[in-house]
Amino acid sequence: MNILRDVIRYINSYAYVFVAVYNKPFIESGKSVMDLFQRRGWDALLNDIVIDRALTMGCILIASLCAVCGAGVGVLIVHDGSKDI
Repeated sequence: MNILRDVIRYINSYAYVFVAVYNKPFIESGKSVMDLFQRRGWDALLNDIVIDRALTMGCILIASLCAVCGAGVGVLIVHDGSKDI
């Protein structure tokens, strides 16, 4: 269900563009976006969403790993430094 919600949000962002560019009502713009995506295919849209999620999760994973490693090094340095005093 989350992917469907993301697709709808993504399409709505394009509907706002249709409203701005073509000065159509929002519902008509949403229908135009749906027609456009159906004519062009869903592959690019779904790939964009999946790639975006994968890259975001990769960034979060790497940032968490760096934070844990940094905290571990910090604890070791503080712990070793307190023995010398």
